[in-house]
Amino acid sequence: MCDRFGGGGVMVWAGITHCGRTDLKFINGSLTRLRYREEILSPIVQPFIAMHGNRHTFEQENDRCHAARVCTHYLRQNNIDILSWPALSTDLAPIKHFWNKLDKCERRCNQPTESVYQLRAALVEE
Repeated sequence: MCDRFGGGGVMVWAGITHCGRTDLKFINGSLTRLRYREEILSPIVQPFIAMHGNRHTFEQENDRCHAARVCTHYLRQNNIDILSWPALSTDLAPIKHFWNKLDKCERRCNQPTESVYQLRAALVEE
């Protein structure tokens, strides 16, 4: 999410399921394939799926870092099923609807955020 007037922005990762969502993970800088594996897959995705008895199929966008061999190998090695889907298929990307909803909430806010810190706090609160 970013400021529509050209100010700062934040990169956020979240996982969603029919029974809730993971905590938000704020990402500073670029998300490389190694950072994706070490900061998202290993500490968040793998424990979340294991906690739910491996009954979930993991869906992710076809971003380069998501599709990187080091990440797909990690998922296979940890017995995490991955949903294959065509690139740019918004119908299969429910997280896009979630981010859109958050963006609309932020725009409707009576007190627009004035800093990246306030934006992060508003996202966590929402």
